Amino acid sequence: MIGGLPVAFDNPGVGDDLIAELRAFYAAHGATLVVLDNRSQYPRDWFYDTPFHLEEAHAIEHSRRLAPYLRAVGAGR
Repeated sequence: MIGGLPVAFDNPGVGDDLIAELRAFYAAHGATLVVLDNRSQYPRDWFYDTPFHLEEAHAIEHSRRLAPYLRAVGAGR
């Protein structure tokens, strides 16, 4: 299984301690946590109604950012 952070507003930021806890949790269950460089956080104006719904063009951009990470994880298995 591969998990990642949900998309969210870019303020406040996701801290290193939380990332470390999540990585350990995923690893303990035989899974991988993928964390984008921007920690899946985007400006508020990229969202259309809630902090979890990116506008279509930005959702596509998020997928493009995510693809290389998934390819790398898949290649390592």
